Amino acid sequence: SERVNRIQDQSTPSLEYKGFIAEFEDKPILKYKEEIEQKAIENQKYIEESFILNPKRIYIQLFGVTPANLEKRVENYKFSLESKNRQIKNEITSKISSQEKITSKFEDLFNGISLDISEQEAIEIEKIRGVKKVWPNYKVEALLMDSVPLIQEGIPAGRLDRNGNDCINTGNDCLTGEGIKIAIIDTGVDYTNPDLGVCFGSGCKVIGGYDFVNDDSDPMDDYGHGTHVAAIAAGNGFLKGVAPGANVLAYKVLDSGGPGYWDWVIEGI
Repeated sequence: SERVNRIQDQSTPSLEYKGFIAEFEDKPILKYKEEIEQKAIENQKYIEESFILNPKRIYIQLFGVTPANLEKRVENYKFSLESKNRQIKNEITSKISSQEKITSKFEDLFNGISLDISEQEAIEIEKIRGVKKVWPNYKVEALLMDSVPLIQEGIPAGRLDRNGNDCINTGNDCLTGEGIKIAIIDTGVDYTNPDLGVCFGSGCKVIGGYDFVNDDSDPMDDYGHGTHVAAIAAGNGFLKGVAPGANVLAYKVLDSGGPGYWDWVIEGI
């Protein structure tokens, strides 16, 4: 009863949605990796500081996570997670009319699936062991807000030094974003724009990306918002961005009118 009411409360008429997103209970792969990376550092430090015959040290070497076995631990977790998720998905497909209703699968930064199902099917799926929550797949939309007042005051873009001062006045190196990659998860990026390099791929300012709306490798912006954001972040031409020396990765998750859905955004992330 509580689950039914919560899903119905989320699905309010004022918020448009298309299908649902089922979140699974186990940690996504990158969350697991983040947690054990810190543990590996702590264990390695202990090993280096302890005596050779210390039993605890031997235990950590044999069974604990260290930088040397970190990637293997992550691979094992990924294999285990995929196996568990298959079982959950098999149970889910037994409660829906077609496996084709599963529209996307996620394991890296979010663990779950998106489904083109009814509210009643969503309620039944949330009862399955291993399913943490079922969320409406809400519609999202890009809005062109006036960002100029937020960035025009103070030191001009591209002229900040490591101490937060104007590099032109101090003579220190300017922080330009050289060697940094910035992912723009938006309506795509118009890489033909002169401030954004007029090309796409290796050797260009926009070095890569993907279009999750049309499911192809060309993330060309057909709305304008993503290009606006990319230029603020890394434009280098007539107008300078905050990090003019940085490269851009363009991920199109919103369509030609500006809207999209949470599962597209999750795919982009």
